[in-house]
Amino acid sequence: MRVSYVSKGLPEGERVYDGRFSGYPAQVVVFFNSRTRLVYRAKVMIDLEGRDHATSLLNEMKAKLDIKYGGAKRRSQDFTDEYGHKFEQSAYTLTDGEIDLFVTSSGYTDHDTFYVNIDYKDAKNTSINTLDELEDL
Repeated sequence: MRVSYVSKGLPEGERVYDGRFSGYPAQVVVFFNSRTRLVYRAKVMIDLEGRDHATSLLNEMKAKLDIKYGGAKRRSQDFTDEYGHKFEQSAYTLTDGEIDLFVTSSGYTDHDTFYVNIDYKDAKNTSINTLDELEDL
């Protein structure tokens, strides 16, 4: 993976990398404490043209996560984005964190760009980061 040009405009403690995730071209956003360099969150965004492609990939990723972590760990609900597109949003609660899986879009038509998002938050490192940030207060 290589650092994306997008990283230049982001706040301290965030980096975007261009690369591949699960065989798809993707951007990976890494959130870290800039003082300690501790990574506490990583988010993958895969952009696809068309609602059908995004829905298919969303279902593929959900099936893979169900295999790896078990469907019993998944909570799902319907989600409507700002453009009125309705998708299923899933969250997996794990012992060491949480994974959110959802889709967002860039326009009103079914042929616009859609983004499949896989967002991992590490429970322990998030807690450590929060305690470190509280030291500033």
